[in-house]
Amino acid sequence: MAKEKIIKIKSYKKKGGLLLALDFKKTFPIKIKRIFYIYGKKNLIRGDHAHKKCKQIFIAISGKTELKIKDNNHEKKNNFTKEKYCCFSPQLNLV
Repeated sequence: MAKEKIIKIKSYKKKGGLLLALDFKKTFPIKIKRIFYIYGKKNLIRGDHAHKKCKQIFIAISGKTELKIKDNNHEKKNNFTKEKYCCFSPQLNLV
């Protein structure tokens, strides 16, 4: 089973702010069908299920996010505190 990947997002910083650019064709081997934005309170657990076919990309918009990914062979926690990284999770991972 394929493992998740942490990917650095190309960023452009100027005085006025930060622009993050995701080139889906070059970076991710999937066709984008839907995008979900999740906001939650501290210590809120979301997800806790796997998809047979769906591959997922997780991007922390703000704050701190802990992403726990499990498959039959391993469990890994990823903490996102910077907006310049995202996580790609293949299908059949429990997220």
